[in-house]
Amino acid sequence: YRVTLKGPPEIALGSFPLSIVGTGKFQEQTRVVTIENISLQVTKPLVVKISSPGRLAAGASHDAEITLHRFGVEPQPVRVHVSDGPAGLSAPIFVTIPGDSNHAKIRLSAAADAPAGKFTNLTVVASTTVQGQNTVVQSEAVSGEILAPPPTEPPAVAPAAAEKPAVAPAEGEPSS
Repeated sequence: YRVTLKGPPEIALGSFPLSIVGTGKFQEQTRVVTIENISLQVTKPLVVKISSPGRLAAGASHDAEITLHRFGVEPQPVRVHVSDGPAGLSAPIFVTIPGDSNHAKIRLSAAADAPAGKFTNLTVVASTTVQGQNTVVQSEAVSGEILAPPPTEPPAVAPAAAEKPAVAPAEGEPSS
């Protein structure tokens, strides 16, 4: 048998208790069977996550992994972009993850003058179509840190060549 549950589109996300009661009749005898303690998980049809970039030196780049978890049939391409993050961190304008994939890597780059410090606000937004409906979801924020660039060493100064003072030889001495 197939059971289809339908609810209002504005139903809250979360976990809900569910019981299924089946009633059948055979040879004039009715039987009732109950399945209890079922958890119904109401979720968005798409979940997106981005891996933490960890520690990134100013002026450097790092690949971050974007992961999708899709619900439903006939997965469509998903367009993903970084929606929030620290000052000085840049990423591609958007990437498209094809319908037959659930992963992509994006290059995060910290500008050479990016302010050093920890951040907790890096998020991505994913948009696609699920069963003819436009769906937009945002990842949970991840944290990382931009490190100050290592101090630059001043250019080494070559020691001056030892110079002998130019002294004219005294009269009668051979010149060197």
